Amino acid sequence: MTAAYTWPEPEPAEVLTGTEGAYQPYCNQIINDELNFTAQRLLSRLKELTSLEQGMAPGFSPPRRFFCSLKEVSKVVPNAALLIVAPDVRPSATAAIKPVKILTALLSAAARHGVPVVFALSRRGIGQVFGREKSMSIVAVMDVSQCEAECRRLIGQSAEGRALFRDTLGRQVPRSFVLPGAPSFSMQPGPFFY
Repeated sequence: MTAAYTWPEPEPAEVLTGTEGAYQPYCNQIINDELNFTAQRLLSRLKELTSLEQGMAPGFSPPRRFFCSLKEVSKVVPNAALLIVAPDVRPSATAAIKPVKILTALLSAAARHGVPVVFALSRRGIGQVFGREKSMSIVAVMDVSQCEAECRRLIGQSAEGRALFRDTLGRQVPRSFVLPGAPSFSMQPGPFFY
């Protein structure tokens, strides 16, 4: 009699919302489905506006509305209107770069320059918004014209998520999970929102 093979149980999908979310140490905000929907809607709108503007007139080159990737965003943080960051960027043993170290430096630069930061979606979720198979860690939103309401809503939802984090998880996070020198963020909207 041969033993029957049993298939391993699939690993449960990682939860990236609510107080039970598997947030990385740099993420100091609770994420919910409403915030993710608003972020997805904003990014989709920015992508749509970019497509429309690129087809306006021959030779017309509109300013970039957004930049993706750690490398591209690192060049434009001081001028960004908003950063949208995936809460699931992890250290990589195989990557040529150190993504968490770079991301932490970008978050510090954003705090220094007063650029609002919103943690939303996931690396895969951000990539899917842009129709890419690969994952994306961060988006720098440069131009919020024609989508100011979505930006205000997203920043407001992020501020609520930060307050919830402080009131619940902020007191429960073990010291080993806190990055040394990690910045604290002020989520007050900049002058471009008034």
